[in-house]
Amino acid sequence: KCAPIEKIYVNEDNLISEMERLQSKWYGEYPADGIVLTKDELVPNRKSSTDVEVIYQANAFKFKAESAVTKVVGVEYNLSKTKYLIPRIQFEQVQLSGTNVSYCAGHNAKYIQDMGIGVGAEIEVLKSGEIIPYLEKVIQPAEVDIPTHCPCCNTELVWNGVHLACPNRECADADIQDVLVW
Repeated sequence: KCAPIEKIYVNEDNLISEMERLQSKWYGEYPADGIVLTKDELVPNRKSSTDVEVIYQANAFKFKAESAVTKVVGVEYNLSKTKYLIPRIQFEQVQLSGTNVSYCAGHNAKYIQDMGIGVGAEIEVLKSGEIIPYLEKVIQPAEVDIPTHCPCCNTELVWNGVHLACPNRECADADIQDVLVW
């Protein structure tokens, strides 16, 4: 079932209200994360007095994603093939866009540390593009427990920019992750 095409006229004054109106009108029937506005314009061809050129313009407007407030129950760290510890945030399960969600990306160790993402932190999560779980904001930070040793080889971790890294060239988990990627 395709969403109907509807002609609307928008300007700076009514753009937001029109997008909200269309979202409330179509969202339940046509799952979408936004609306695309198009404009066809006939422009005289500069090389010919009888030809015209059709110029097609489009702008996409994203709806604000459904979000939920929840609490962090843990932060998992997994070693990547580059030997960086990549955090994954686990939170109390919430329902977003018709699915149950309990994890989102933690980006890097510095992000976790700076944002105060620890057990008990209160966070707001959403599904970016109606698909990807995303931490929108930290409402109430908590004490952060940053790992100090590699979870695989127990080597002391080092900071490499915003990442915690395992400096052990013989760390087996990095080799396993490299094989899994390839």
